[in-house]
Amino acid sequence: MGGAEIVFAAVVIAIILASRVAKAERERREAMHALATQMGFGFVAADVGLDERMRVLMGDYRFKITTSNGKSTTTKT
Repeated sequence: MGGAEIVFAAVVIAIILASRVAKAERERREAMHALATQMGFGFVAADVGLDERMRVLMGDYRFKITTSNGKSTTTKT
């Protein structure tokens, strides 16, 4: 394979991967919207003002708590 063919193959692979990631993200948002609706909540896909308001919002957040006893460290998600 020449250089042009390798670049073309890399671009095609990148496009395929990007479309799969976009599809997975769209499906995740749709599932979150359905769950929020089922529970009687609203769903906002991108809420940039979350820190400025104090109200109930539905979302997918991940928290990690790390503890240490001096010899070992444990992280819980």
